[in-house]
Amino acid sequence: MQGAGDSEWVDAGRDEPAVATVDRTKSKQMAEQSERVSGAGSAVLRWVRAIAGRRSPDMRDADRIGYVAAGVVVAVGLLGLAGGFAILLPDGKEAMEGRLALSLERRAAALNTEIRSAWVRSKALGTPAICQALQQLATNAHDGRARGRLADIVRGLRSPGFTAVAFRSAAGVEVGRFGTFVAAPALAVPVRLSTPSSLLWDDGYVLRTRIELVDGARVVGTMIVDWRLDPAVVGSVYRPGRFGDTLDFAVCSSTRAGRMDCFPIHSAGGRVLRDLPDRVGGHFIPMRYALDGKSGVARARDYRSVVSIAAYQPIGTLGLGAVLRLDADQLYAPIVRRMVPVLYVFPLLALGAILLLRVRTLPFVRRMEESEERFRTMADYTYDWEYWRGPSCRIVYMSPSCERITGYTQAEFLADPGLVERIVHPDDRQQVATHLAHYRDDTNHSLDFRIITKQGSVRWLAHSCSPIFRADGEFRGRRVSNHEITDRKRAEEELARAKERLELALEASSLSMWEYDIREGLVVLDEHWAELVGGAPGETVVAPEELVRRVHPEDASRMVRAAAATIRGGAAFFQEELRIQCPEGWKWILCSGKVDARDVDGRAVRMVGTNRDITQHKSAEERIHHWAYFDRLTNLPNRRLLEDRLQQLLVQARRKRSLVALLFIDLDRFKPINDVHGHEVGDWLLQAAADRMLACVRQSDTVARIGGDEFVAVLSEIHGVDDALSVAEKIRLALAEPFVLADGRSLAVSSSIGVAFYPAHGRGPRDLLRHADEAMYEAKAGGRDATVVFGGRSVGGDGDPALA
Repeated sequence: MQGAGDSEWVDAGRDEPAVATVDRTKSKQMAEQSERVSGAGSAVLRWVRAIAGRRSPDMRDADRIGYVAAGVVVAVGLLGLAGGFAILLPDGKEAMEGRLALSLERRAAALNTEIRSAWVRSKALGTPAICQALQQLATNAHDGRARGRLADIVRGLRSPGFTAVAFRSAAGVEVGRFGTFVAAPALAVPVRLSTPSSLLWDDGYVLRTRIELVDGARVVGTMIVDWRLDPAVVGSVYRPGRFGDTLDFAVCSSTRAGRMDCFPIHSAGGRVLRDLPDRVGGHFIPMRYALDGKSGVARARDYRSVVSIAAYQPIGTLGLGAVLRLDADQLYAPIVRRMVPVLYVFPLLALGAILLLRVRTLPFVRRMEESEERFRTMADYTYDWEYWRGPSCRIVYMSPSCERITGYTQAEFLADPGLVERIVHPDDRQQVATHLAHYRDDTNHSLDFRIITKQGSVRWLAHSCSPIFRADGEFRGRRVSNHEITDRKRAEEELARAKERLELALEASSLSMWEYDIREGLVVLDEHWAELVGGAPGETVVAPEELVRRVHPEDASRMVRAAAATIRGGAAFFQEELRIQCPEGWKWILCSGKVDARDVDGRAVRMVGTNRDITQHKSAEERIHHWAYFDRLTNLPNRRLLEDRLQQLLVQARRKRSLVALLFIDLDRFKPINDVHGHEVGDWLLQAAADRMLACVRQSDTVARIGGDEFVAVLSEIHGVDDALSVAEKIRLALAEPFVLADGRSLAVSSSIGVAFYPAHGRGPRDLLRHADEAMYEAKAGGRDATVVFGGRSVGGDGDPALA
């Protein structure tokens, strides 16, 4: 921020973007660097194409591969360097802007904490002894002994930062003054605290607050306190730190529409700035957004026509805004200094990489050529599917027999390195992936798995592979052999299915078994199914659609999807908890099933499974869940459910900017009734009180019992304080009505109610509960049967609101 005659920053933030001109000199330098890199990359690519296209009879494939690889390394490196520079530079700028925003957040938090701490220390001066002395002085303003005692108390309570305090009687007559007040502050702006307060500037920040002194429920006077904020904290807030000497920290407050006052900042020569406009050139300045409660980072020009970066955010809920700005050159300079030297180091690295590539790969490629020729001579004529994978698992050789077994040609496998893994059956891919994880082991591996051929059929393979090492011990890959064993596996599967059916029959005594003939479209269920659903005795044969109609609509689609996935082979089995229609109502069953027969093409032809009655188990689960969140005596939400609902309501209120009221209700004189009449009467009274409270609130509101005779009511989306006080008064009057027992005895209780509002009295559930609890205790201390709002407002037994 600048003085009234200076140009303010022009916002380029999120809400009303303005065009911010970048530094032309730096942009030109970056463009020239990018052009040089791109030009070098193009030249290298032309050289690579020329080498790759040569067909000299004296140049072997190994030589040509070496030259092409070296050229590719240089081309990729240059292009990657240019792309990396273009990608990382914005990321670096964003990181530096994030550091600026984080620094502002810490400074604003420190200043907010110090202001609130000064208010708390000021409020602590209003002790009961002070109130007693003020009462004596109100009776006799010339009571020297009372004045002396007042002075002694103030001297005992003074602590670092205390500047001055003045005491006034209830009639407004000043009866004592201690210390020296700031007489003519350079600037004074209001701040939002629980008592009328202002922040002053007098060669430093001074908080002035006016606090009413209360003895019981009676105002006995007021005190006005000046408290100077800790210079060490203020100094740390304004210190430039590691950012640089162009850093500015500004604190401002709105005065009237479109205007603001600001405390001194460095760029304005340490002057107070009054009545500044909140926009320049038709655009809001960043401080406007901070005063509107927004946070962010804006890029703009300052009064020197230098590009600046400004972070902005509000200072807590005090009604103040804060901005931290820095010259763009100074903020981004570390990024540029670190990235530019890479351009000069790269040529050396590229040359070293080329030489290393030439020395290391050329002999290897030549040996590979010789080895491949020998391997082809043996492997091309084998009946099994053979191939060779290199050290990086890339396919080096594929035998022609791959087409007979898989349907895919050699060219297709060599052109698509991932095809070998993709044709593996979905159910076997995990074990193949585990096998590949041990690719470089020095042991032989073998496993059986299925593949899906190009024609869509399923075949079994017996896979074995052996590691290949050079004479010097260097790993060169693996030789793989796949032998088709589809017929053997089918025989094994038939034997396993017969065994599984026998085991299921032995275990089915307490279950309802079923079998689904997929080709015929019929489901056969045993006699236990009829007992379960109340049908005719004996086996039941129905179509799947008829069974689905018995299933609860909320469960039917889930069961159908699970069964379909198992039939397709996407899952080995399914197991679903479902509700089925029975004569006595809905029953819960656990339905399990799997495919136990497929045709030669892998299509499912039969499923088997069981149904088990789990109704009692589900009922027990529901009861356990209910009592985990509700009070057993009153059936009201308990503290756990209350905090969950309150947290959700606060999130909605924060989004909608609406009010939430929390009423902390305590029954007066409940314990004597409980002791005299017994716990059974006490329990009845709590239940009856809960019913009366529920009748006083809306269905969207929450009434909870949090322990003993304490209740909490949460009112959401209210229009004002009076709405909540009206509900509180209804509850208080309802609970004050006599409670008549069955034998005609009458019980009389009342209630003390504490009220706290979001966001004024807390932004989280714990803060609201604590403040409402404190207000409730104030109601009890004031004589019970009353409602008190946290911070001072109360409703007595006559229902008239008054300031405490």
